[in-house]
Parts: sequence; structure tokens; C-alpha cells
Amino acid sequence: MSAAETQEDGLGASGKRWADAASPVLRRMMADAEKDALRWRIATVEKQVVAAASRNDFKAITEGLRKLSLWGVSAMAARDRDGRTPLAIMAGKGNIQAVRELAGWCDPETRDGHGWTALFFAVRGNRLECAQWLEQVSRADGVDKKGQTILHQAAGARSVEMIQWVLSLPGVDANAIDEDGRTALRTLVGADEDCALAMLDRCDATVRSPDGRTLLMEAAAWGDITLFDALLPRSDANEQDREGATALMLAAQGGWASIVRKLIACPGIDLEAKCQAKQTALEWAMRNGNVPKKCILALCAAMPMEASERALARLGIEKFPELFAQMEAAKMRAVIAEQSPHSPEQLFVRARRSARL
Repeated sequence: MSAAETQEDGLGASGKRWADAASPVLRRMMADAEKDALRWRIATVEKQVVAAASRNDFKAITEGLRKLSLWGVSAMAARDRDGRTPLAIMAGKGNIQAVRELAGWCDPETRDGHGWTALFFAVRGNRLECAQWLEQVSRADGVDKKGQTILHQAAGARSVEMIQWVLSLPGVDANAIDEDGRTALRTLVGADEDCALAMLDRCDATVRSPDGRTLLMEAAAWGDITLFDALLPRSDANEQDREGATALMLAAQGGWASIVRKLIACPGIDLEAKCQAKQTALEWAMRNGNVPKKCILALCAAMPMEASERALARLGIEKFPELFAQMEAAKMRAVIAEQSPHSPEQLFVRARRSARL
């Protein structure tokens, strides 16, 4: 063999060895490229499913899930900008057909940016059928980032039916307190009487807020007469919050004359109780210039004359000239009554004198 042939054979063998060595690398590169393309297609379809959920487009959702299943995908973790899965979105919209379809693809316990699961969205959206279905695959005793439970969300939905269903679930704490110190019942005071009454028998009416107020005080402050009537037999009307305020003071400040009259008639009510600022319920009413006169007059009529005069003197007679005139007239009537020959006092005096004779 010639030297040229030997050299040609050597180059041919070297090229073959290079090709054999490069083939696995090329195959891996091609495989990686195919995998990247597949991942891109999967991510694109998952985004389409999320967008379809936002539109409540069940047909587009099923089409997207069909494509994913063809690529061997059995679960998806895609979310929208708020961190909601397609399952959570459809639960909030009340699409039970989509919820059942997506439950096998999305984890029901996945939480969004607020800590809400799909069950939270169903309850807050007042989607009872979806909530009942999700409760079978989710925890009902969870809390969100604000410490609120699904009962707080049911209260927010303002639905008696939803509240009653949530209260029937095992593990739901009817007296759970969120980070603001509020129970679900407290969020309804002054907002929805029917929902509040639906919760009353299952909740502790003595639970206090961070400022020390009872539910009775809250109802008095908000003028929620229906809830107030239900709470009064269960509560101590003389309890005070951290500032020393009573239900009577709060009702008087709000000008809720009906509640003021009910509290005045309550046995054992302390009309002369004082807050930390040394003010009575009458002074709480007087310091609010918008309180109806009938509310102030009701307090004046119930309190001793001396206490009313002291309150009027502290706040300024010039601010309440009509009230001052009425009090002076009442004092004059009392003096005249005492001097009348037929007054009880004069009759008693004459009877004592006759007995001595």
C-alpha cells in the first residue's frame, strides 16, 4: 500500500471515529430540543386553560385538558396573576361541571395570594353546590392569611343558607377569631340581621373584640335593634369595654333612641356608670351634636335631677338651652307640687300633725 493510500485511510478512520463520538451528543441535543418544545407547548396550553376559566368557557377548558392528556400530562399547577388555579376560578363562578372536571387536574388545597383554597372561593361566591362538592376533597377547618375561616367567608357572602351549611360541617370553629380580633358573627353586626341571627345560637355572644367590646355593645353602637333584642337576654348590659364605655353610652352616642329606651328599662341598668373619661351615658349623648333630642330627654328623665344638672354644667348650659329650660321647669313643678295642699308631702305632714293632736 502506498503512502497516499495509508494517509487517506487514516483520515477516513479519524472522521468515522469523530462522527461516531458526535452522534450521541447530537441525539441528546435533539432530544433536549424536543423536550423544551413540548414543555413550551404544555405551558402555553395551561395558560389557555387558565384564561378559559377566567372566561367561564368550559368547552375551551376541556379542549385544553384533552391536549394535555395526549402529551402525558395528568396534573397542572398553572395559576393566574392572583395565584388562583383554574379550579379555584371556576369554583368562584359556580360552574360545577368544570369543578368536577378540574378537580383531578388541580390540587384543591392549593392557595392563592390571600391563602384561599377553591373551597374558600366557592363559599365566598355563595356557590353552595360547588362548596358541597369541594368539601368532600378539601379541608373545611383551614384559615387564610388573615386568620379567617370559611365561616367568615360565608358571613361575607351574606347567605343564611351558606352559613347554616358551613356551621353543620365538622371541625368548623364558630368562634374563630381573625387577625383583627373579629369572629364571623361580629362581621355581621350592623350589616345583615338575618345572617347574624342564623349564627347566634352556635356562637359565643360573650367573645370580646380587641377593644373589649361585647356583641351587645357592637349592636348598640351600630343601632342593630334586631340583633340587640336577641343579645340583651344573653348579656350583661352593664359590662364595659377598655375605655369604660357601656352599651348605653354607645347607643346614646349614636342617637339610637329605641335602644336607649330599652336599656333604660333593663332591670339593674347603671344609668350613672362612667367611662375612663368620667362621663356618663348622658354626656356621651350630649357631646355628639347630631343626637336626637328625644334620646337626650329620655336619659335626663331616667337619671336623677342632680346627675343631669352636673352633666349639663360640665358640657355647658349654652350648648343646650332648651334642655336647661326644661330642667328648670321640671324643678319648678316639683317645688309647686311640694307646696300644694294636696301633694303627697303636704298630706303626710298634715297626717302627722293630726296624729299628735
